[in-house]
Amino acid sequence: MEERCPDDDRRRRHRRLRTALAAVRFAGWLAWLAWTLSDRSAD
Repeated sequence: MEERCPDDDRRRRHRRLRTALAAVRFAGWLAWLAWTLSDRSAD
């Protein structure tokens, strides 16, 4: 069983993880923004 550059695979997985994390943070920021705006308009 030959290893065909496991570091590249790890880097690819890491990039996907970072992309998912950024998407989650962006979604959370959008949710916070929508909640803040709706809270202000309800005031």
